[in-house]
Amino acid sequence: MFPAQLKSYISSIELRSIVVGISLLLFLSPILYFSALNNPSHVPRIAFLSIISTFICFIYFFSLLKNEKKIYFHKIHILVLLLLTWATVSISWTIDYGNFAYEIIPLWALVGLFFVASQVSSFKNIKIFLTVSIFGALYAAVIGLMQNYGLNPVGYRFDPSIMNSTFGFKNHAALYMDLIIPVSLVMAIITENKIFRWLLTIIAGILVGFTLELHTRGSWLVLVIWSLIFICYLYIDSRGNNNILSLLKIRYKEILFILVTSGIIFGSHGIIDEKWQRPVQEGEMIDTSSSDRLRFYYNSLNVIKDKPLTGVGYGAFWKGFRKYTNKPLVIKRSNASLYVYRLHNDPLQYFVEL
Repeated sequence: MFPAQLKSYISSIELRSIVVGISLLLFLSPILYFSALNNPSHVPRIAFLSIISTFICFIYFFSLLKNEKKIYFHKIHILVLLLLTWATVSISWTIDYGNFAYEIIPLWALVGLFFVASQVSSFKNIKIFLTVSIFGALYAAVIGLMQNYGLNPVGYRFDPSIMNSTFGFKNHAALYMDLIIPVSLVMAIITENKIFRWLLTIIAGILVGFTLELHTRGSWLVLVIWSLIFICYLYIDSRGNNNILSLLKIRYKEILFILVTSGIIFGSHGIIDEKWQRPVQEGEMIDTSSSDRLRFYYNSLNVIKDKPLTGVGYGAFWKGFRKYTNKPLVIKRSNASLYVYRLHNDPLQYFVEL
């Protein structure tokens, strides 16, 4: 093998290693919350993420130097770099150094992965990344649904009121599915291979059904918003070349299957339904989280007003928001021990912290 061919062959191996590493992490991302990793702290999981990210970045930059490749830059890289820099220097004024370290470690790791992924992205690799993400979501959804029906063969930790044992927190599971479901639906429609298309169709039906059965109102709202966006896109397409409408007419069986499958899952009776369907007992507090969150959003504006340039520091929201919990709007069920750890509105929380 000639030196030029050998160099090209080694370069292709390095590229495949990067793609495999990113794919593996994407597949494992919804199932990194094993009890052994999740307790007594999250540090091992963060360390795992950082180690994988560092290893992938090392392979890429080693390949870059050895093969004299050019780095691809995009405007989005500048924005991400500015965010990372500002979040990092906020250690100078953060009011919670411990949580800053907990939050900044995975941020650096994820930004590194984002940069490398943007360098190796191609239509083929993007399809690989999307596919493994969908299968990782399937694993998490199937475990959650099995537990919802009283089955737990692999011994995941079990909470009878929720279906997110692989995530450990209900909102994390819901947010992840909100991002993966549109991808799974698109892949189920555009994939040409019949066997693989129907496999993706089955997965999409399970993911939508899981999200509906999870009973997270925010995810239901997201599904409605995605549907409205899709309808608007169809309207625009109908006034043009009708490519999407034509494809949907061909894939009507897949679409119908997804709707029926998700409807059956949502309509079936599980453990989580017992919590939502039982009558409210006398003296029991009715869930007011939606109205409380709206008050939190409003109160958080005072933090931004008081600290418009620096915020409270990256990762310090729960401490920085403490004195604003009931200012100016009062949360009736709040008390001296109430802490709001997340604002449940990521863009607004970033403005509060940074």
